[in-house]
Amino acid sequence: MAKFNIKTSILDFFDHITNYNIRLLKHFRGYKELISYSSEHFYEDDLQAIKIRGKSIDEVIKFDILEHDGKVELLNNTNKPEIEFIITELRRLLDENQGYSVGIITPHTNQQKMLVESIAELPEREELYDKLKLKIMTFDTCQGEERDIIIYSMVASPVEDSLRWIFIKDLKSIDLEVEGKIKAQRLNVGFSRAKECMHFVCSKPIEDYSGSIGEALRWYKKVLDESHEMPEPDSVDPKSPMEVKVLDWLQQTAFFKANKDIIELKAQFHLGEYLKQLDKYYNHPNFVVDFLMIYRGENGRDQKIIIEYDGFEGHFKRVPDLGEHNYTEYYTDEHIYREKVLESYGYKFLRINRFNLGKNQI
Repeated sequence: MAKFNIKTSILDFFDHITNYNIRLLKHFRGYKELISYSSEHFYEDDLQAIKIRGKSIDEVIKFDILEHDGKVELLNNTNKPEIEFIITELRRLLDENQGYSVGIITPHTNQQKMLVESIAELPEREELYDKLKLKIMTFDTCQGEERDIIIYSMVASPVEDSLRWIFIKDLKSIDLEVEGKIKAQRLNVGFSRAKECMHFVCSKPIEDYSGSIGEALRWYKKVLDESHEMPEPDSVDPKSPMEVKVLDWLQQTAFFKANKDIIELKAQFHLGEYLKQLDKYYNHPNFVVDFLMIYRGENGRDQKIIIEYDGFEGHFKRVPDLGEHNYTEYYTDEHIYREKVLESYGYKFLRINRFNLGKNQI
């Protein structure tokens, strides 16, 4: 009964009387990049995003670092330059008329109130709320909400930064800090509201943020930077929609996440042309593989793995009894020839198809 109060979440309250626990594993709201922080820090990296990203990573995670004027705001925990920037962004989204819903999340109540008041003075205020389904929230009031685009007004500047009172200093010391669970939960809830895009508006360099909020911002910046080094959805074969899914599943596997620093992944790689450069006696076709993954092993010994999705058309012979128990016996001759040639050059194959996907593709 000591936990039955306004400061305790319903989830935490029932945790004391539960006789069965199950944890969320499938995430349906956003892309894997958007939910990656919560998955890593609150779900032991077990969350699997169901949505497949079919757009550039630059459209999914955005950072705008504003040049602060060095002035102290008259009202504590507000930031007028960020408000002006966000209003410009809202007008742009309204003009583009893409049908996206928009939410604004900020750590401070004063910034929330000033955003509401500033937008209320705009001539297009009704359009913003109607067409963009606009909602302005704090990290404490966004629970249960979701929007296509979430804009984060972080408020903190070189002359004023009160974020240490809002967010936990160190996620590893939840039980040691005052209201540690509440401060940590703000991060989990606040950074899991977006469906299509997280747009961070900051007034100082990401490196200058301290505590857990600084680590969270740098996490997303790293996800953005690392994704630039990986194949984008539009780099796969446009005639094979399953390849986009395979790319997404692969990047969500525990193996890939644990070894991504020593993995090189290429999509639609012209392996035949590459082998011709290495071997003047290569007289086979210019094979193109769906994905080539190079795992940088110890002592410079690389593992080269071809990952391919075998579509029903073109890979299998048409026989009446083709199924999951015998599909390996009915690959076409051309398919087998291609595989044996590439294997002879030291490449291993990981083949994915409708027969071996199973229920948990990742």
